[in-house]
Amino acid sequence: MQRLLDFFKILSDETRLRIILLLWNKSLCVCELCNILDLSQPKVSRHLAKLRDSGIVKDSRQGQWIFYNLDLEDEVRKNAIEDIIKNIGKYPILYGDSEKFRKRTVDYKVLCKKIESKGESFMNIKILGAGCDKCSKLEENVKEALKELKIEASVEKVEDLKSIMAYGVMTTPALVVDEKVKAVGRILSKDEIKKYL
Repeated sequence: MQRLLDFFKILSDETRLRIILLLWNKSLCVCELCNILDLSQPKVSRHLAKLRDSGIVKDSRQGQWIFYNLDLEDEVRKNAIEDIIKNIGKYPILYGDSEKFRKRTVDYKVLCKKIESKGESFMNIKILGAGCDKCSKLEENVKEALKELKIEASVEKVEDLKSIMAYGVMTTPALVVDEKVKAVGRILSKDEIKKYL
C-alpha cells in the first residue's frame, strides 16, 4: 500500500510528472530534459534523484553522459502512466512537452555544450569557516549530496575572517549557495543540503 501512495505522491509534483511522461518516449539526458522543460539543470537533477530513489527511474552512463529511463515493472504504475499518455491532449502543458520532444532537432551533445557555456550546470557553493572539524564535515556532506544528486558545482572553502563577516556570518560553519547564505552555525546533513541545491 505504501508503495502505491508513494507513487501518487511522486505524480502529484508537476515537474516530476512531466519528466516521467517524457521518459516514456525514450531515454534522455539531463540536457535534453532541461531544454524541453525549460528548467535549470540543478532543478531537473534534483527531481531525477527523487525519481531514482523511488525506483521509477534508472540511470546509465554512455561515455561522459548519463541517460535516464523509466523502470515501470509494476503494472499499476505502468497502467497509470499509459492512461495519462492516452489522454495527454487534455493537458496543455504535458501535450506541449510531447510536441517539443517530437519536433526536437538538436543533438543532445550540442545541448549539453550550450547549457555548460551558459553556466547553468555549475552552481557555486562556499563553506565558511576557519578550517575546523565541523567545517570539514559540512564540506564532506556537501560533496556527497552533490554526488548523489549528480549535480556539478564548484565547492570553495572560505577561511578568511573578513570574507566570512562580509556575508553577515558570525558563527561557523556556514553554507552559501550561489552567494546566498543558507545555514549558519551547524553541520547540515546530506538530506538538508539537498533541499538547498
